[in-house]
Amino acid sequence: MPFDHSLRDAPASKADCIGDPAQRAVMPRADAGRRLRLVPISRSAFDKLRAKHGTYSSWAVWARRDSSERVKAHIDDLSVLDPDVDPGVLDVLRPDVVFLGLNASSRGKEIEPEPWRNFHDSSRYARDYRIRDALVGTEYWGAFLTDVIERFPETSSGLVLRHLRSHPEEVAEHGRRLAEKLDDLGTDDPLLVAFGRATHRLAQQALGPDRRVIYVTHYSHQVSPEVYRQSVLEAIRTAAG
Repeated sequence: MPFDHSLRDAPASKADCIGDPAQRAVMPRADAGRRLRLVPISRSAFDKLRAKHGTYSSWAVWARRDSSERVKAHIDDLSVLDPDVDPGVLDVLRPDVVFLGLNASSRGKEIEPEPWRNFHDSSRYARDYRIRDALVGTEYWGAFLTDVIERFPETSSGLVLRHLRSHPEEVAEHGRRLAEKLDDLGTDDPLLVAFGRATHRLAQQALGPDRRVIYVTHYSHQVSPEVYRQSVLEAIRTAAG
């Protein structure tokens, strides 16, 4: 079921702020201090990003679910990121906003090479659906999603950080790759948001002082979808203001 992209710009009301987070248009603008501008992306630029970075990246666009469906319903439906299926998706993608994860979680499996699969995981322990619930109806819907660490599939962030402490030279290489991805997005000074403390520290270290990265709580945090959504939007608004 394709997502109704018009929800992102729908007006907020008191009623919008309660109930099923996958159905609401929700919340006032979350970035009062930094006015974001929708930067269009061409089909050729989209295809180049998919070919070069699609394995470890994606976009904050997911298929819509009905309130009667389970929270992970359609989270793995990648047809919404196929311009041949939905040409309108190019109009909502936001290369000027980037959300960062630490690394791809393998959960004992090989990373699927299918482009844009990252952050669209419906497996038992995955919590990707909470990003959908947090961003739907906001100006951050359509943001670019990627990991700071590539080619290191591991579910335990502790093991990832332990490896990097033992191999500090790899941090610079991951930083170079991340900077290259940001450059390939073709926007100046994108808004960078990191999920979790470890991701935030590593991203800031890898990118250096010239890039500012905003910290938000990781989406695996055990709070309600409403509370998590509020915390993400408030953190961005506070940091960017």
